Amino acid sequence: MLLSASDVGQVIAHAVDPGLQGVSEWAIAASVTASAVLIVVGLVRLNWSRLAAYHWFEMSILVGLFVTQIFLFHIAQLTGVIDLTVGLLLWGGVRAAIRAEDRRLAAPVTAVASAAAGGLE
Repeated sequence: MLLSASDVGQVIAHAVDPGLQGVSEWAIAASVTASAVLIVVGLVRLNWSRLAAYHWFEMSILVGLFVTQIFLFHIAQLTGVIDLTVGLLLWGGVRAAIRAEDRRLAAPVTAVASAAAGGLE
């Protein structure tokens, strides 16, 4: 989420002053917009299912890593490297949250299955 917010800020700042001029700038603007939409969908889904929301956040990060980063490297290598590092750290955090949520959701099922198996003996 933080990564997309910084990218959106960069795109807006760039669009206001000289305007979007090259293919890379338009691609960054489009991918950042797509990433922001995925974050909004994740935030909406957060009310019903944390796991589903985390998956939407992961998709947003992956769009940033696999689409935005390519064009960002073309324009500014140092910014691209820093953004890539932050993106990979965020992706690791979201993956950890997904694994934790999977374990949390599986725990009651495992407890019920263990109790049922113990009752059969």
